[in-house]
Formats: sequence, C-alpha cells, structure tokens
Amino acid sequence: MEASSTHPGRDGMQFDVLSPWAEAAPVPLRGISARLQDLDGKRIGLYANAKRASRTVLEAFEKQLRERAPGAKPSWYTATDETALPEMRTVGKEKFIAWLGGVDAVVLAVAD
Repeated sequence: MEASSTHPGRDGMQFDVLSPWAEAAPVPLRGISARLQDLDGKRIGLYANAKRASRTVLEAFEKQLRERAPGAKPSWYTATDETALPEMRTVGKEKFIAWLGGVDAVVLAVAD
C-alpha cells in the first residue's frame, strides 16, 4: 500500500494525500473463552471502569446475580485511573493482573 500519493487539485495545484493506515504486526486471534456451565462456586469479577454509572449498573447486576446464582462469589475491581485508560496501562496493572487470575469470568459495565 502506498504511504502517500500526489493528486492535482481543481485549480491545478498539486497536493499530497497520506494514508492513515500503518503497517502493524498482526495479533493472533484467540476467540472468546468457553461459557461457564454453571455459576455455583465461581468467582465472578465485577469490573467498574471510569464511566460514571458503571458502579451503579454493576451493583444492580450483583443483586440479580445473588438472587439467581446464590453460589456465585462476586469479586469487585475498580479502575485505578479515571481517564478511561485500559487498566493494563496504569499503575494498577499488577493488581489488575492478580485480580484477573482469581476470577472465573468478568462482567464490565460501560455506563455513561
């Protein structure tokens, strides 16, 4: 793919058109994890990101989870950074990785 090309304008002047696409190494696809067969005894991660209503939505979810799957064990994690950076790019990275290692599934609410 060409990085740029020169094109004539309506008035005969030339201008460069640059491609916004960069060459990047492909990331191998992993697919989604297998669905849990049941929630009994499973640790369900509730990830509250920086969105202002994510905690409220997850609190409602947790209430339903406790009613429908009383054997499930909710585990909360609140984003370290309030700028909506991915948690893997914050000072909370190690804590986040440890939390992920202790849950069987994660629910994330994106709620403005």
